[in-house]
Amino acid sequence: MARPVLAYWKIRGITQPIRMILAYQDIDYEEVFYELGPPPDYKPNQWIGVKYDLGLDFPNLPYYTEGDLKLTHSMAITRYVGGKTPELCLLGETAADKARVDMTLCQIDDFYWKFWIPLTYSSHFRPNAGSFESLKVKYLEALPQKLKEYSEFLGVGHFFLGDKITVVDFWIYEMLSAQIAFHSTCLEEFQNLKDFMGRFNALEKMQKFLKSEKVSGLSFNNKSANWGSKV
Repeated sequence: MARPVLAYWKIRGITQPIRMILAYQDIDYEEVFYELGPPPDYKPNQWIGVKYDLGLDFPNLPYYTEGDLKLTHSMAITRYVGGKTPELCLLGETAADKARVDMTLCQIDDFYWKFWIPLTYSSHFRPNAGSFESLKVKYLEALPQKLKEYSEFLGVGHFFLGDKITVVDFWIYEMLSAQIAFHSTCLEEFQNLKDFMGRFNALEKMQKFLKSEKVSGLSFNNKSANWGSKV
């Protein structure tokens, strides 16, 4: 079988959970990184130069290839790689679990694209919305309610769908890691989320990955971001 390829910008971004899911399953893969050009334009010429030459049905980053299979969009890739080791049930065991996994992935996708990315890339997505600092104040006012929803969903479970880890946990772990880096005390009111982070950090299969260059050597966001572009 052909060695899988995972391609994305040279950042953590919306591909870090996929890297973790692959690492958790001990799946060997090749990584391809693209980089933006220098300021002030940050032109994506490196990616644009090959974007339409890769045989992708819907050219975008990230993309994942495995022989003849070529996928784009982070959640589609998540669902595929999450099913690579069926005995782990990373997509859920029952039909109800699978539906809850899908629901939560949609919720996380909304968090990124409707809440987090519009702030951290505000100069790009919302150039007329005000200064980054003013947007940050509004963001931090709204953040506790967002986190409360995840806290209530987790409840007393070890992981977000109970005692067994699913793809959802990798996404929420990375999302919360970014929030902590952005506002270090954001989980103070949510002890179960703090416990979840500690539990995830202690997973034997993740400890090697969390100490790797794929964590310490990559920034949360790209060069053009208002926040998180530095390692």
